[in-house]
Amino acid sequence: RAIGLTRSCSTERNCEEFFKIVLYCFCYVYKYFFGFVLCRMGADGAVFPYLQCVAAFRVALEAFELVLTLRQRRNFLSKKMRPEMEGLIPEEKFQKAQAYGKEKTDYGIVETAFNVTLNLVFYFTYFMPYVWDL
Repeated sequence: RAIGLTRSCSTERNCEEFFKIVLYCFCYVYKYFFGFVLCRMGADGAVFPYLQCVAAFRVALEAFELVLTLRQRRNFLSKKMRPEMEGLIPEEKFQKAQAYGKEKTDYGIVETAFNVTLNLVFYFTYFMPYVWDL
């Protein structure tokens, strides 16, 4: 028995059924949102495209982080200090910090876009298995 599973997974047979239901639900949701069949359930078992799922998860994760970064960048564009910060730091230091933060987030966005693109190219050209075989 695997650690951390629910009570519905009390026996090996229940675990198998539980994971089969989870897989069916995932495939249905994937088909609904992306418009094509992800899994073919047959007598021989499921055909599951792990590579595409890893790539989709990676892109979704980076897209979420991009949204957060863009929200933070919007704060760095502000030229006015918040009222609660006035008097704590000099205006010149605040402006330098804002400019640095904006440049850092801009660089981070470009770096992330480059890394995600490079990783997707490596995933779909099977570059890493080729390197491992050398």
